[in-house]
Amino acid sequence: MANKIKNMFRRERKYLNDGKSGIEAYHVQQKEAQQQKRNFILYCENVRQFSR
Repeated sequence: MANKIKNMFRRERKYLNDGKSGIEAYHVQQKEAQQQKRNFILYCENVRQFSR
């Protein structure tokens, strides 16, 4: 019985760790997306300035 409970906790901990790394990966993706958006906006501004 004790082993069964221990295994349950081990599985829970694994899920928690997976969730943490998943959230961190998501935040990294969001940061990169914002950076790309910013770069694209700057690029558009430059094109607009040079096309005058």
